[in-house]
Amino acid sequence: MDVEKIVDVEEKHDRDNYFKWTMEMDGLMLEVLKEQKNKGQKEDRAFSAEAYRKVVDEINDKFLLNINKSKVLNCLKTLKEQMVLAKEIEQKSEVGWNDITKTFEATAEVWKSICLANLKFKSIRGKHLYHLDILKEIYDNDMATGVRVETAKQKANNEVHLENFNLFDNESGPTTSGSQAPPSSIPSVSNATSTK
Repeated sequence: MDVEKIVDVEEKHDRDNYFKWTMEMDGLMLEVLKEQKNKGQKEDRAFSAEAYRKVVDEINDKFLLNINKSKVLNCLKTLKEQMVLAKEIEQKSEVGWNDITKTFEATAEVWKSICLANLKFKSIRGKHLYHLDILKEIYDNDMATGVRVETAKQKANNEVHLENFNLFDNESGPTTSGSQAPPSSIPSVSNATSTK
């Protein structure tokens, strides 16, 4: 066998092993994850190993495949990146969402300026984002919005140092070390209530 034929065979072999997710697989994966989230298999920002095992099993059973968790995680990474871009692009007044085609629409000039500002937006221009709604349902609360962002200096100023506080009893109320408040200066609950 000559060198050219070996290369052809190797390239063909690589193409045969190439794996591509389908829209139906995305849909099944997200439905299973939504179900797992509702069952409490998602804490904070991460799904449990059981949730991912369920996704892998469902996809392998339905599509007669043999995928693993890493394929699921790679697909989710791509879908979440699209969701983040979609959330950013939704903020732009010149861009509209077409709920029928599940695409963002804008004039060519608007797309050009958006893509020049951030090349990543090119990846969702004209792309059908069929599962955007369920993605938002699963992950919307996990995405950073920048609303509660603070600098290190602001964070240091806002920190509460618990070692400066003492436990309090019913008579004196909470105090910090070195500053005992007299019991008479703290209003009691019975004085604060009024009768009609």
